[in-house]
Amino acid sequence: MNINYLIKNEETRIKKYGFGSIPYHYVIDIQEESKRIEFLEEFSYSLFLNKLRKFHGLDLFLYYSLDGSIRQIEDLESLIDTAAVYDNYYEGVLAFSIDKLLLQTNRLSREAFVQLLENTKYNNHATIILFVDDISDKAAKDFLSGCDKRIDLKIVGHTKIR
Repeated sequence: MNINYLIKNEETRIKKYGFGSIPYHYVIDIQEESKRIEFLEEFSYSLFLNKLRKFHGLDLFLYYSLDGSIRQIEDLESLIDTAAVYDNYYEGVLAFSIDKLLLQTNRLSREAFVQLLENTKYNNHATIILFVDDISDKAAKDFLSGCDKRIDLKIVGHTKIR
């Protein structure tokens, strides 16, 4: 998988804002779970090798497949914080599969998730990646447009990273 597009994005961010600036966050439409993991491994390792972000933890990335339940979203903060070894916040790549969350009719789950992402300890210190099956899906469009007003998301179609 070719991720040069995203690496160039990160290089541009650092040139423009500096190394310690708030990282970019991405929405990517990769459907297969194995391809998502493969992408995360390659992307995180490329960021690490090219010194495009800090990594303060034992893992370069954390990946969570959300089931859409409010309980799981409430538990996410403690799971992520457990991975923060050297600071009070995790620095690395935080990735979420949000397909099932988008199917939820309960807006509380979606709102709780957006609030979690807005939290400065994640938003300012981790590169956040949201995986969806189809960016053009109505549920995805609605959620992402509302989310984008609160968190700066860069929507990247799979064609740009292949």
